[in-house]
Amino acid sequence: MRFPSAVFLSLLGLAGCSHEHRILEDGCELGEEREIATLIGPAPHDIVLLGADGGGPTHVAWSERSGLFVRALAPDDAPVARLGPACDAGLASQGTLLACARRGDDAKAQLGHVTVVDVTTGETVEQVSGVGPDSYGVSVAVAGEARALAWNDSRGTTSLVRLRRGETDPQRISREGVRAGRPAVRFERADEGPRLVLAWPETWVGAEGVEGVIRAQRGERTSDLETLTYDAAHPSIALDDDGQAVVVFRDRRPARTRPRLFLRRLGRTDEAHDGVHANADGESIVVPCGGALVVVAPRTHSRTERLVAVRRHDLATLEGSGPEHQIYMHGAAFEHADARCEGGDVLIAVASHQTIERPHGTVSTVRFTCPDPDAVER
Repeated sequence: MRFPSAVFLSLLGLAGCSHEHRILEDGCELGEEREIATLIGPAPHDIVLLGADGGGPTHVAWSERSGLFVRALAPDDAPVARLGPACDAGLASQGTLLACARRGDDAKAQLGHVTVVDVTTGETVEQVSGVGPDSYGVSVAVAGEARALAWNDSRGTTSLVRLRRGETDPQRISREGVRAGRPAVRFERADEGPRLVLAWPETWVGAEGVEGVIRAQRGERTSDLETLTYDAAHPSIALDDDGQAVVVFRDRRPARTRPRLFLRRLGRTDEAHDGVHANADGESIVVPCGGALVVVAPRTHSRTERLVAVRRHDLATLEGSGPEHQIYMHGAAFEHADARCEGGDVLIAVASHQTIERPHGTVSTVRFTCPDPDAVER
């Protein structure tokens, strides 16, 4: 498997077969791929990286049809452990906490639920019901003693977002009469202590097709953040160096074009900044690392192939800085990805689907290494 850096899609056919790792003009480089596991089933549901903020072992967890699995990245011969049934409604992580959403089955009178586990101890930290048979999307946030859990609860034409803070009862936060999608939740830094930030999409069918908004809740205030023309916005939230929230989402701008990733802060005067194409099944994320924001976005390449785009953005302006790097392999479909900052590098985990050319999907990691952004000529 090769993870070359490339700028133009027309070069991908050659780059995917090359043994050369090329450093682009921004000085950044994608390192060698490390295969973690081969999937048993045809497709992953989701993938996440976990690790304590102050150091300690990093784990990668993924869900597929045969179950939820986790593996430590060190030592090299660390075993793969099965934690339980598949998380078919998605995964999320913060620190060492792993949130697993499992769909209910109305025909079998089974309630869907979200379970939060500490992967270092195996302890179940939280479990809450309310995940319908058509649900997808979960997010967990922790800051000291504060904890929040948000997830999508969908059943037929009804699709909503639920939020649970600490030990309180879950609350519906999305509005009626709309389809609410995958939510994202974090705690940002504030003078009064950790402040909850939540983002989720609400869409409906209008005269011109899909219409909608990204809704954002900051503390106790909720407002419309951005208009949408895409029903799979899949927002995520990162914190900048000041501990303030940066929201990442997908949309078609202009309408009827390929979905792209956009970044923006929550201030009234801020505007969305254009990122990379992002239209695969998995969400797009942004990671603050090495003095920059690094976006990681699964997207299509051909009718069957999927790649993962990686690009740096300026912390202050949110504008893209440097070219797009690409994690790509001929015949592979990388639908899901996650990333975390480790020692100034971005560790990226990717999960691929089964394809005609590749009968088995895989879980792999690769490092994205860049020089000090202040030393890079913009």
